[in-house]
Amino acid sequence: ARFSDTPVQIYLLFEHKSTHDSSIFLQLLRYMVALWSMDQDNNRRPTVVLPFVVYHGTSGWSLPERFHDFCPVPEFLKFYALDFAPLVLDAGRISDQEIQGRVGHLGAAATLLALKHIFDKTYQEYVSALKAIGADLDERTFQSVVEYLLIYREIEDPQIAETITKTLNRSEEMPNIVEKWMDVGLQKGLEEGRQEGRQEGRQEAIEKLLIRTHLSPSEIATTLDVNLDWVLEIQKNLKNIS
Repeated sequence: ARFSDTPVQIYLLFEHKSTHDSSIFLQLLRYMVALWSMDQDNNRRPTVVLPFVVYHGTSGWSLPERFHDFCPVPEFLKFYALDFAPLVLDAGRISDQEIQGRVGHLGAAATLLALKHIFDKTYQEYVSALKAIGADLDERTFQSVVEYLLIYREIEDPQIAETITKTLNRSEEMPNIVEKWMDVGLQKGLEEGRQEGRQEGRQEAIEKLLIRTHLSPSEIATTLDVNLDWVLEIQKNLKNIS
């Protein structure tokens, strides 16, 4: 990027949260150290990191704003102690109209609306929130927001998926979204992972979601209620295999 006439290199670090996670500062700090370690390994000076948190929980964001608030430091030591403040976007505090009007990228607006409404009481409310822009979404984004809903709500009925696509003003013939991710193996993996807590079942579910859907690692971690670091590790292993 450029600041006035000065070229500037910046890392933008994004983290997604659906609940109040008090470990967020330590998590962001681990990522920041990993980025600086990568700089060091490549004989570069440490790059400025700007951490962002995209939050869409059912209650407003209420965690501390700064690291100093999370890890209190006596006033006379603050000059010497580490401090940083992530920028927090609380989707629940922004109206749908403002998201649609102020977010310049349609796919980003759809993503924020999908995150904001995933915890609505019914799937119809989620679909209604996306209806105004549904017809204009590119196919990849459209499938992502619908898959997100189907997986989180565990919707297996193809007729409901068809109703959703029609409600979102999609008239073209599309492949059955449910069939793309709901097969015997995935269903078994989800069932074993959630009900029996078996590690193998969850890993199989994560692998298939990474391969067969457009969901991000953060969305998969939220959907299956697993640690994001584990999903990222599985994703890295899949890339190494391919």
